[in-house]
Amino acid sequence: MGATSKWMAFVMVLSALTVTPATVFAGSGPTDLPNPNYMESPVITYTEINYSNMILYVYGSDFGNKKPIVKLGDIQLLVLNWGRGQITAQLPLDVAPGSYSLTLFCNFRHHNKMLEASLSVAIGAEGPQGDPGPQGPMGLAGPAGPQGPAGQMGPQGPAGQIGPQGPAGQGPQGPAGQMGPQGPQGPIGLTGPAGPEGPVGPQGPAGTGGSVDPTKFHPIVCYNQTSCSCPYGEVLISGGATCPSEGSTPFLLKSTPDLLGTKWKASCGGVDTINGGVIMGGIPSNITIICLKP
Repeated sequence: MGATSKWMAFVMVLSALTVTPATVFAGSGPTDLPNPNYMESPVITYTEINYSNMILYVYGSDFGNKKPIVKLGDIQLLVLNWGRGQITAQLPLDVAPGSYSLTLFCNFRHHNKMLEASLSVAIGAEGPQGDPGPQGPMGLAGPAGPQGPAGQMGPQGPAGQIGPQGPAGQGPQGPAGQMGPQGPQGPIGLTGPAGPEGPVGPQGPAGTGGSVDPTKFHPIVCYNQTSCSCPYGEVLISGGATCPSEGSTPFLLKSTPDLLGTKWKASCGGVDTINGGVIMGGIPSNITIICLKP
């Protein structure tokens, strides 16, 4: 018998089995009882196919309280088992791959007509994946999620550039610091220029007539004093002074007789290298005068 004859025989048997819906097959029947107060509306949720035996499984709800009629396109399928939420049907072994409309005609005892439910079913090998569709619009932003845990500290970055100097602060002025201790004495400076010529001294006493005996002249040296005088009764003839070469007053400031002509007075000075100015009142290292005996 050819494939066409077998298919015709299968359809004839299937038609004969579905002419009288009251016929019950072995192993078939409702798997649950209906609620008489419920308004039925059959719905097909999804389908599965076992290609090893070409069994179709239909899942959904409200498939009736009597065996439904199941059609794949124009072909009525043999219902192997049924219930209000699941139907098992036999597919033709040589059904061509493609997309078919699966339709259920569900029976209810209190209805005068059958209620239908349909779903598109793909049979056969899965085709190649189609081109991706256009990108849909961006969805609404979801709520912010909880803050995650703090991450580990990263490595220290390079030092940034030094910023510009800020404005001076407006704080009060701090107290003046104490004067530090006096520093060590600096070296002796260079010899300054010669001072101006002093005033003319007073005229000495009149000499005695005639020549003077040279043996009557004798020098007197006074050390570390500011004045030097002749012994009583002798006449002061001339004098001079020497300042210390080591110290802060190496320069001779004054070397002259007093107004009465009885003493020779002298003083030394120098440059203050620490505080500036001139140091005066230094004591000569020695004063030398020439005295005349009577």
